[in-house]
Amino acid sequence: MLILHTSDWHLGHELYGNDRSTEFVAMLHQIRNIVSEHKPDALIIAGDIFDTAFPSSSVQTLFSNAIVEIHAASPSTVIVMTSGNHDSASRHEIFRIPWRALNVYALGRLNTDNPEEHIITLPDIGHVIAVPYANDRMMPDGFYQRLIDMVPDDGLPIVMTAHTTVRGAKFDGHRLTVENEIDCVGNISARNIDEMGSGFDYLALGHIHKTQFVHGAGHHRARYSGSPLSVSFDEPLEHSVSLVNIAERGATPEVTVIPLKRVRTLVTLPADGSFLPWDEVLALLADHTPDGEEYIRLNVLIDKPLPENRYQLLHEATDNKPCIVCRINAKRSAVSGSAQSTKRTLQEFQQESPLTIAREYAAYIGSPLSDGMLSLLNDVYNKVTANE
Repeated sequence: MLILHTSDWHLGHELYGNDRSTEFVAMLHQIRNIVSEHKPDALIIAGDIFDTAFPSSSVQTLFSNAIVEIHAASPSTVIVMTSGNHDSASRHEIFRIPWRALNVYALGRLNTDNPEEHIITLPDIGHVIAVPYANDRMMPDGFYQRLIDMVPDDGLPIVMTAHTTVRGAKFDGHRLTVENEIDCVGNISARNIDEMGSGFDYLALGHIHKTQFVHGAGHHRARYSGSPLSVSFDEPLEHSVSLVNIAERGATPEVTVIPLKRVRTLVTLPADGSFLPWDEVLALLADHTPDGEEYIRLNVLIDKPLPENRYQLLHEATDNKPCIVCRINAKRSAVSGSAQSTKRTLQEFQQESPLTIAREYAAYIGSPLSDGMLSLLNDVYNKVTANE
């Protein structure tokens, strides 16, 4: 069984207001060409197809056209796409029936009443257990194992999908928060690999953007394909899709990493990630020679307001260069006393978890939140941000 594993396309993502349509078109074109060349039995898109639950009509058109072109490049390839936490589960399934005419299976919601709908059988080839993202409250205990146990004992490989946070993975580029001693990435609490059940030959994971295997449960079968395009300056810059070959049930998957070319590179100055005063960073930018087209983030250490003409200065420093400065990442100089923990720049404040802000504010006014209140706030936050 040969599958092409990808996830976290985040179509429609804008980098600090910069339209990235050209980059998405190039990325989708490469994936289509890979499918055309290798003719996989299945293409698996493990969630977060879109960057928001309400993508624009142009973004939806881009996606639909890409799926049609991928199907045309290899009509025998079964396309399995599940929703992620950024996607709308209900919108994901609007065209579920029409998609089937193009050998496409779209699964947006858990169907615990009819779990067999999550099992897609490729005759004489293998089985795909497609599990979309679901909030922990909606995921029954043992549901993954229940699905695995429903697959016929026919010796054909079993591939399962999931869009979640798994402990043991490297979360490079993601903010790891801890709420009530539970690791959480992107509002998805981490689970142990053994909670995903046993008996699958390959677990196609989505959500974490770094390409990697997740080792655990005594096997080498769980893998994040990573995102095909950076959506943050802190993410790893190398992106790819994973071509996975499984000879038979129980065989160790053979994975070939296929790199994807970038249209624009995300660059941080200073390159070592440190912070320097405005004048020094501006000089670095003026001396910088872009290696192709670039988005640039500047790490600036501030102890006073930035110059009012800073944007004019940035324009002069990048004139006739193929780069866009899209963020001034400002960090205040260290201050003494307890104020260090409460003073934040706007960018730092925007990056914090709402629960962290609430907890710090409650402590600041002398009314620390109880565990019960934190749990209630966490439930409300998850409900508000759930993919409905």
